[in-house]
Amino acid sequence: MNDDAISREALKEAISELPNDNPSYYYTGDLLDRERVLDEIDNAQPVQMWTPCSKKQPESDGVYYVTVTFSGKSVTRDQVFHEGRWLPLGKLMVNGVSGEPEVIAWMEKPAPYQAPVLDLGRGM
Repeated sequence: MNDDAISREALKEAISELPNDNPSYYYTGDLLDRERVLDEIDNAQPVQMWTPCSKKQPESDGVYYVTVTFSGKSVTRDQVFHEGRWLPLGKLMVNGVSGEPEVIAWMEKPAPYQAPVLDLGRGM
């Protein structure tokens, strides 16, 4: 079980222990609907966080989402990490400013967006 699952279980347990008849517990302006909140916790997606390169580098080769700086500018882009280092980018140019980029932070690439599938087979 990962840390996120442990945190969710602890939160669900704490919500389940709240008294159901106490109007001082509110959730977005309404009385706390425990079942709705518990469903939302199960369906919530973890927030991806940036990892500063000064703290940690990726543990495996791959393509990551990175922030690079150059000539006082910052750009976020895809970047390859291979055999313990970021592959060289060469010079970058953004808005007429060019420079040698340095990767300062990275994160796992998020899953691609998937549009909801419409069920056209249902009657109205």
